[in-house]
Amino acid sequence: MKELDENTIREIAIEVQKRLGKDATRENIISGVEKVVDQLAKPNPECRPYGSHNPTENPILASDRVIVSVFGRNKPGIIFGVTQVLAENQCDILDISQKFVEDLFYMIMVIDISTSVHDFVSIKERLTERGKELGSVVYVQNEDVFRYVNRI
Repeated sequence: MKELDENTIREIAIEVQKRLGKDATRENIISGVEKVVDQLAKPNPECRPYGSHNPTENPILASDRVIVSVFGRNKPGIIFGVTQVLAENQCDILDISQKFVEDLFYMIMVIDISTSVHDFVSIKERLTERGKELGSVVYVQNEDVFRYVNRI
């Protein structure tokens, strides 16, 4: 099995900690991360092979699909701001859903980054920065990581 990079492991650990909530001890987090890494090492028929944006960067993550979640107070321009970054990075929106609860806004998107000239980390940084500019929180995860973390 090829090793995951430090950023991916950190992302997995943060998600595991969130899922564990009050049960998030050091031992439980380590155990959860190990389970996710073990699952990632197994072939997943639902994942497409890497696209053209540097398949050797992290070959264990077989999907070019990314999950983008946006949370914040509702105000004009949030959807435009996030989708503008995606368009600038030549990413394709495969699915999008949004909800409003009183003055709170939530959006989740499935994005294909295989046609982007930028890598996952660069796209994630740009989306996170735009979220801050908009006064929202933006989470960006590789679909494989998202699926396996949500299995725990």
